[in-house]
Amino acid sequence: MRQFRIGWLYFAVCSLSLGCYFLFTHSLRFLFSAWPYHKTLYRLTFPAGFAPAKLVTPLAQTPFASGEFLILVFFVLSCLGTGWLAWALLGRGLDRAPAVLLFALAAAIIPTQLAALVLWPDGRGYLTSRVILVLGLALNAVMAVPVLLKRRPRSAGPVGGAGFPLLALLFLIPAAVLFFLAFLLGASNLQGYDALAYHLPLAASWHAYGRLTTGYDIQYFLPGNAELLMRWMFVEGTDRLVFLVPWLGAAGCIFLLYRIGVAMKQPKIAAIAAACSAVTFPVIPFLATVAYTDVVSVLFVLMAVLFLLHWRDSGLERKEALFACGLALGLGAGTKMSMLPPALAITLAAAWLVVRHPGFWGRDPAQPHLVRWNASLLRTNALILFPAMIPGGFYWFLRNLARFGNPFYPVSILGLPGYPSSAILPVDAAFRDNTLARIVYPWQELAYGSPYDDGTGAVFAGIVIPTLIFWWLIGRRTGSGVMYFLIVSGLAMFAVSNTTTPRYGIFAFLISFLLVGEMWTARARGIRLLAPVAFLVPVLVLAQSLGGGILFQHLRGPLDGAERFGLPAMIDRAPAGKVLNAGGAFYTYGLMGKDFRHDVVTLFRKAEPADMARFRVNYVLAPDDRVAEFEAVHEMEKLGDRDGVAFLRLLP
Repeated sequence: MRQFRIGWLYFAVCSLSLGCYFLFTHSLRFLFSAWPYHKTLYRLTFPAGFAPAKLVTPLAQTPFASGEFLILVFFVLSCLGTGWLAWALLGRGLDRAPAVLLFALAAAIIPTQLAALVLWPDGRGYLTSRVILVLGLALNAVMAVPVLLKRRPRSAGPVGGAGFPLLALLFLIPAAVLFFLAFLLGASNLQGYDALAYHLPLAASWHAYGRLTTGYDIQYFLPGNAELLMRWMFVEGTDRLVFLVPWLGAAGCIFLLYRIGVAMKQPKIAAIAAACSAVTFPVIPFLATVAYTDVVSVLFVLMAVLFLLHWRDSGLERKEALFACGLALGLGAGTKMSMLPPALAITLAAAWLVVRHPGFWGRDPAQPHLVRWNASLLRTNALILFPAMIPGGFYWFLRNLARFGNPFYPVSILGLPGYPSSAILPVDAAFRDNTLARIVYPWQELAYGSPYDDGTGAVFAGIVIPTLIFWWLIGRRTGSGVMYFLIVSGLAMFAVSNTTTPRYGIFAFLISFLLVGEMWTARARGIRLLAPVAFLVPVLVLAQSLGGGILFQHLRGPLDGAERFGLPAMIDRAPAGKVLNAGGAFYTYGLMGKDFRHDVVTLFRKAEPADMARFRVNYVLAPDDRVAEFEAVHEMEKLGDRDGVAFLRLLP
């Protein structure tokens, strides 16, 4: 009877929570408000009726026949080969698909860091595509020998059991449609403030100059694993492929959530429902369209969670799973510094698993009244986990330590040089002195302004939050405590952090969707009704928003070079030089020119006329209302003007 009442109470709370979200949310209202505009775009695009052949993306118009593109193909095959060899070398006991993916990505990232370390400080121009490809092929040759000589034990069996639940199509098909639309939008044009400000400029310059260059803005010193992946998308001389890195990263996150759900012994339908529900976290489908690093970083941390569960389920015997966990954590921290708190939580969870292991505690035969702990068990596992973290991001932290005396630069920690986190990620004014606004954010999503940053989604507000409370009464199962700890600790660390932007808590939000699978597994009352409703409604709104973006880019027409970013076309034709960017950080990538000929000076402050002499620039990009301010200091020639910014050349 008590369980019956709790079930109905859970259903009532979830229904009320979901209803409040639909009534008060700013994000869905903001995204859906563009529906009339999108209908107009549709009529302009298809005046005679829908004709998909008209939507030809710039990606389809890009030729991929040069030798440089073949280098990219061989590099991808080389990395996949390394991934398979590493999986085979470790005994084939790991879950094959995630393990091969992890080691393949490690092969794409770590050798470049090692080469930059040997050729300190940045590779000295030798880190070209051909050199890195040769390093990868050499690594494969070395690894192939022990694999061929090694006896081949049976690999891990299929994950998730037999059979496919047809109900899963209710979640899989809408999620697949959403990712297809994200693919088309990402292929249409490069966008996103941070992508244009520093992610793409770094990746492009690393490809163009063969070294891990840094810029003038403090953000150029953040960890760069994702940019190492993006730099390979420039090998054809075009940036049309760059979006594939975040798109595949976002799809990989959904796949890993499913695998984690299965590792938690959730039925297939429960794991699929939980994983697909994560696409209602609006940040995910939009980040899949832009060259940001968040989805790549959380992809690695989700891998770490999966291998942590495999290690736990083996009774802490499978050391290769612990090694893979550590490697994934290092790669995640080397991709984005916001993954350090989740890495700490996962490390604490690993330590707790060791402490709870039956072999950790014992009695001394000579003194049976004393309980002793097995230090060697803790030491042995620590000597596997922590060294495995080092290769994934050591170069970035070592470089910052050598240059600034702070491995975590530009973030100042423990008084080390740098900037306080509040200066880098200021709190929105709507939340600065309003605790209530923070508390009700999941339902209201106040100050929603960017689909790449804001919003938590209907499933999180309507199901995940109530489940955080009722899990102890309904969904609690043996072995799921580790996951609950990771979810609660992640959300708590985000809540007490300086930022109020959900994108910076992406790990905690993503992994919390596994609670949907837990309640589905527990057959919680109403979950099979509420979960599809909370999933389908936001997916429809997100789909029309992505579709509208595709239509807009199509009607905008094919633009090339600097014009794509609202800059004068003369930037692509002007002789190579150094440009002072006084127009805004998001112009940085466009100011490089389509062949990356210019060195762009973008500062973490307002650019001043005195900076022209300080940095010895040849050109200046300035807003029209600041042109006179710069001309008063030095004689200039206007080379072009577009969308309120002028491109100026300093005269001798």
